[in-house]
Amino acid sequence: MKSTIISRYLFKEAGMTTLAVAAVLVGVLFTNSLIRLLSRAADGNLPASGVMSMLGLFTVGYISFVLPAAVLLGIVLTFGRLYRDSEMPALSAAGVGPWQLLGALTWLVVPIALLVAWLSLSAAPWASLTAANLQAVLQQSVELEGVRPGRFLTSAQAKGVLYVEDMADDGELRGVFLQTERDAETVLVTAATARRRIDPVTGEDFLVLRDGYRLEGIPGERRWRLLEFEEHGIRLREAPLPEVRIKQRSVPTAELLRRWRPADQAELQLRLSAPLMVLVLAVLAIPVSKASPREGRYGKLLIAVFLFVVYFNLLNLSAEWLSDKRLPPWVGLWWVHALMAGIGLVWLRRSFGLRRRRRA
Repeated sequence: MKSTIISRYLFKEAGMTTLAVAAVLVGVLFTNSLIRLLSRAADGNLPASGVMSMLGLFTVGYISFVLPAAVLLGIVLTFGRLYRDSEMPALSAAGVGPWQLLGALTWLVVPIALLVAWLSLSAAPWASLTAANLQAVLQQSVELEGVRPGRFLTSAQAKGVLYVEDMADDGELRGVFLQTERDAETVLVTAATARRRIDPVTGEDFLVLRDGYRLEGIPGERRWRLLEFEEHGIRLREAPLPEVRIKQRSVPTAELLRRWRPADQAELQLRLSAPLMVLVLAVLAIPVSKASPREGRYGKLLIAVFLFVVYFNLLNLSAEWLSDKRLPPWVGLWWVHALMAGIGLVWLRRSFGLRRRRRA
């Protein structure tokens, strides 16, 4: 009964703090990504309509390495408060040692590790690949996104100048004027309305104009042709989107398992490292958080942040070594986890004096 009550108490305290830390970290990275995407949109390199979609995909991509940091900082903050309020010495006097603390944290750490494993192995590669494809689509439509009523827009896709009198909320263009070139002839097109359309079969991109006139000819000559039309299409893109270059982090995990190249092995081990980090950092958090009642609650945060930065950088450095064939695959990134887990266990022994006690 006593163990159950203590486990529930520690689970609740550590869980709430970890959730708060994760929210803060995700918020910081979310804001940073938002500023970067808004800057690209202001420069005309990204349509404003695609900012939120890209932002959501970026968030899914980096959250798998935010949660391990949140677990470490959440446990350190929770146990730091317990030491400051003299609750941890009371628990120790009641027979609660580091192994009992680890057992209580298991209910928090294991579900988070499973969630991180799913994010790292499945969701993050999907988000990265989807973001790359979406970015290619958005870059094709960035010109029409930049259309403003009453202003001339030079369009590289339409190979001419586009002018629009007004624009509806649903994206329909009104009072359209287009000047372009075709086979040394100047083409002038006016239309009451226009709307963009992508052929679902061929992938060709058109600007469909309705109720207008088309004037063709060579400036300085008298031979001009005037056509009246109900619907007329101006091709903006002749072929489907170019093939997107898939980065290593966008390759599905199942595909990595079928490959044996060093770069693929490095990426696979890096993905598997995310859930392992959760478990190892939970072990490290217990000795890191140990403090005297007079020490502040946040005194050990710098040590925790330093350990995470070292851990994370060693993993990425080892991934580069493995990709460059400077490390064999059986060594790979596993030595980093073994090193940090060993540091945590030795630190636990020194901090809590783990010895076998003989019963009198």
